[in-house]
Amino acid sequence: MSFEFDTAEHLKVGDSELTEILREVYVDGGFTDSELAEEIFKANAVRDRGAIFCVRNRESSELAGIVILVAPSSKASRLAKDGEVEMQLLGVRPKFRGQGLGKLLVAQAIAKARADCCSKMVLWTQRSMVAAHHLYESNGFLQVGSFENNGREFLVYSINL
Repeated sequence: MSFEFDTAEHLKVGDSELTEILREVYVDGGFTDSELAEEIFKANAVRDRGAIFCVRNRESSELAGIVILVAPSSKASRLAKDGEVEMQLLGVRPKFRGQGLGKLLVAQAIAKARADCCSKMVLWTQRSMVAAHHLYESNGFLQVGSFENNGREFLVYSINL
């Protein structure tokens, strides 16, 4: 398969596409409660977080994966401090997994953060997202802490840029 990577604005990602991919990855995957998702995955709330990067299947034009870079000034930022950036909502549709798209999205997010002269990238992920932990660690992230939110434990990772 062939994929196209760029910002959501360039690839013309619609509101329903954003909501659908996040529901498929996080709700259907058992990582987010459906009621909570109704609020946090509304397209306008997702777009307000920060810069959305995505991967689209060239043949079908289907949105295959996304990641968001969140500045510390964003209301959605939980961990990033001045000069840092936070990576949020990395997600690849199950049918497109195993093709390196998660690794591509993480690498592109890191490249963009470096180009923007950020000193560090931070992220938080659920303890149960073991595949994500491996992905982050293979890209140089180190686990630096944890916290609990909405009854779920989250691990905090960071990488110096």
